[in-house]
Amino acid sequence: MSLQRKEELFIGWALEIRKTREEIFIPFVCRKCGECCRRVSVDPGFFSTYLKTISDYLNISQEKIVETYLGQIDQIDEKEIVYKPTKPMCPCTFLEGNQCKIYPLRPEPCKGFPIYMDGGSGIGCPGESEIRLALKKLAKGALHDSKSKYHEKVLPRGTVMPENWEKILRRYESANPRREAIEIFIRMNKPETT
Repeated sequence: MSLQRKEELFIGWALEIRKTREEIFIPFVCRKCGECCRRVSVDPGFFSTYLKTISDYLNISQEKIVETYLGQIDQIDEKEIVYKPTKPMCPCTFLEGNQCKIYPLRPEPCKGFPIYMDGGSGIGCPGESEIRLALKKLAKGALHDSKSKYHEKVLPRGTVMPENWEKILRRYESANPRREAIEIFIRMNKPETT
């Protein structure tokens, strides 16, 4: 997935430094470990709502989707397929290896994990751990608020004072985020006048 596409799907945290009135955005970069798909269950009702869309995306008949991934067909008519969920939803039946077979169509709980949905489930998401460590490094010695749930379709812009930029970048890098996360962090936060 391109960096631009990752930015379009940005989910992350915002840190507001109250002393200087700066707002710093910390990006979430999925490690694609698949643990969330193995340990968090999704309501099977979601899949019945999007059965046709999933069928079109996978280029498999709706009946085959139900039989393979969801359960037992009870009734078929021109408008819908009624089925009884019989397949376990944890781990998710659409998980193959560490990859989601319907990733662009995944349910909202999946899209917002772990920023919105972890809620102490104890999965230990490595991407979330990276954010928490960065948050500690960036907030060290400053009054701050963290807004733990931030989700936008476009990349947000931080309001970092130019004279603080190098120090903030060094603190963020000291949390050892992935290279990809550093690139997004810079694009989100670097003041235009540095």
